[in-house]
Amino acid sequence: MAEGYDTTRFHSTIDEGFVCCICLGVLQDPKQCENNEHYFCSGCIKKHLEKTSHSCPVCQDKLTVETLRKAPRIVADCVSRYKISCDHAARGCDAVLELGALQAHVVQDCDFKPVTCSNDGCNEVVSKRDVKQHELDLCRFKTTTCDDCGKNMSHHEYGTHGCVLRRDVDEMKKDLAEVKATQHEMMTCMQRVTIAVESLQKSVNSKSTDIVVVAGCNYKTNKSLCSVERFNWLKQTWTQLPGLKIARAGSAAVVFKNQVFVCGGFSDSVGRLDSIEVLDLNDNPPEWHKFFVTRPIKVTAWSQVHRPWRSFADHWWRNEVRREFGYDIRASPCSSVFIQVALSHEEETSVPWSGVVRW
Repeated sequence: MAEGYDTTRFHSTIDEGFVCCICLGVLQDPKQCENNEHYFCSGCIKKHLEKTSHSCPVCQDKLTVETLRKAPRIVADCVSRYKISCDHAARGCDAVLELGALQAHVVQDCDFKPVTCSNDGCNEVVSKRDVKQHELDLCRFKTTTCDDCGKNMSHHEYGTHGCVLRRDVDEMKKDLAEVKATQHEMMTCMQRVTIAVESLQKSVNSKSTDIVVVAGCNYKTNKSLCSVERFNWLKQTWTQLPGLKIARAGSAAVVFKNQVFVCGGFSDSVGRLDSIEVLDLNDNPPEWHKFFVTRPIKVTAWSQVHRPWRSFADHWWRNEVRREFGYDIRASPCSSVFIQVALSHEEETSVPWSGVVRW
């Protein structure tokens, strides 16, 4: 049995005569005592008489459920005209209507009336206006039909259904293939960029590499030279470097760790040479020094190649000097000696020159 209406729900001042003496709410289905017309909610006064006492709680006159009288019609009419908020205002309904129309609104018209989801297994309560969306779209217990096999099942079972899992795997494979294709394209682009950078670096290096011209023979005077010049590609200029300690022609040179090694050759003063001179281009100023080893044989007009840490010499002429085309070369027979030498102390052994091979 309902108690009276909370006075805070009304939008006008309530006459004290229309307030239940027991629950202090606005009268609902008003009743009155037999003698003094004290008004109570029907539910409140019946509960009082059945459990507490058989007397009016205001005047204390004898009163039973049987002797209760219905309040005058004018009381019910006055109460029914008060403006009241909907029972579901807390759920979002902002309707304000006469108390007499409240019941019909709450039961039939209110969109915020709580409704229980009708799907099997779901007991969730939602507003009346949201129940269709919940049951058809949001409810995990809604019925779903598999497009592949036609089987009906609840939505929460659909996620683990075999057809769905296979479809998800196919999508993942497709996505993985796209990722691999994109990765391959990126790797190809990176390789192209790397090649372009290396090509550019080679171009820059070739432009920044200097040329060192060492000694030789003056074809006019037929004399050995000790002069050394350096050509800068970027500046397009020649720079005079310190001369060799011994003027020589027909020598061979290699560059190792920015050091120039000039080996052997022919000197006007001493003839064929076995000495090696070294110029460190990193020194400031650079200066020629005698290398810590000499060649095992004296030779001129020979070739030389270089690999990391070692130099290899291929001898041409070893015997007496002869004049031809304005410069000195060695007379036959030619030498077939092949020699290697360590260019670094770290590689030095007890025998600096080694690996003599004859063809």
